[in-house]
Amino acid sequence: MKEKVFPEIWYKIEYDIKESWMDFVCFKISGYQDKNNFDIENESIRGFIKGDGCMEFDQSEHYCRIEHAEQTLELFKEIYKIAKEEIEGNDI
Repeated sequence: MKEKVFPEIWYKIEYDIKESWMDFVCFKISGYQDKNNFDIENESIRGFIKGDGCMEFDQSEHYCRIEHAEQTLELFKEIYKIAKEEIEGNDI
């Protein structure tokens, strides 16, 4: 599994590239010790994205304000960006 951390939107993504899709698990960041060390909450979103751009996921998020929903939107944009870069022969 590979991983990417997005401190600006408070998420970490772990992902695994398959033949024509990408599995992913997202974790909410709850705090920072310093630039490279952060506190991770439990898994919040798990799913997959196929090379044709279709995504399916389950989530256990709780939204308190619109800002949190906007962070999740940015997270999905990052998932699509990773998939477009890493899934061979994709149509994303």
